[in-house]
Amino acid sequence: MLLLDRVGCFSDFPSALLGRFVDDIDWFLPLPFSKQMKKMVKKCSRVAIAKKLGFFAVENYGNCYGAQTFSNGRERKSTRCNFGVGLKDNYYVYKVSL
Repeated sequence: MLLLDRVGCFSDFPSALLGRFVDDIDWFLPLPFSKQMKKMVKKCSRVAIAKKLGFFAVENYGNCYGAQTFSNGRERKSTRCNFGVGLKDNYYVYKVSL
């Protein structure tokens, strides 16, 4: 069973861009915005898992990044995240646990 552990919000995430999904967001959809952000996290997690990466992050609502490792002791924490995604230049980081 796949588990996604929330690592937290950081101002940097040394990683590679896996995809840009911002265009998939319907900014005028009457559904709660949080549901769309959950979809962004799931979409990013699928890409990271397919590439066998241990960590992924969502930045600017829909940019997906991935990394094999992540040390939250070396990265600067941030408060600029909402709904499980990072705002511009901030990253909400997740760990993939199989």
